[in-house]
Amino acid sequence: MNQRGPNQRGRNYLTPCKPSPANAGLFALGLWFRSQLVQAETEQWLSEVCGKEIKPAVICKPNSQLTINVYRYGFVTTSGDNDPVKPELDISFRTNQTPELRFNLKEIDLSSALILLSDAKTDDKQVVNSLRLGYQDILKQYQNSFSVQ
Repeated sequence: MNQRGPNQRGRNYLTPCKPSPANAGLFALGLWFRSQLVQAETEQWLSEVCGKEIKPAVICKPNSQLTINVYRYGFVTTSGDNDPVKPELDISFRTNQTPELRFNLKEIDLSSALILLSDAKTDDKQVVNSLRLGYQDILKQYQNSFSVQ
């Protein structure tokens, strides 16, 4: 069962469930993606967005809490030579002042995050970079979804 817990700044992030022996390898990637990558990229994005002179009040107020749910993460094949894959992310954001907004990269052209299937199976650095680029795109979509106040 997934539980949410606050980090040191009061923002909430998803804390995943415990692995079973059958999914230990996939769980390690999932745990890393859902906790470390999401938290690090979100913190960097929040410091950039909230550090601007004109900032969105919905996420930059001192008492606002941001909850992020990772519903799906991984890779899907896409058209092209040599079996390219792209990140498939299904992630939602909710604050204590707004309803849940859900974003999915499935239908978005994300050519900067494409990697070869063979590399996705063997090259951790390319996998990490591809997931990072995909999540950064979702953060941009989320930022564009609310008006600056």
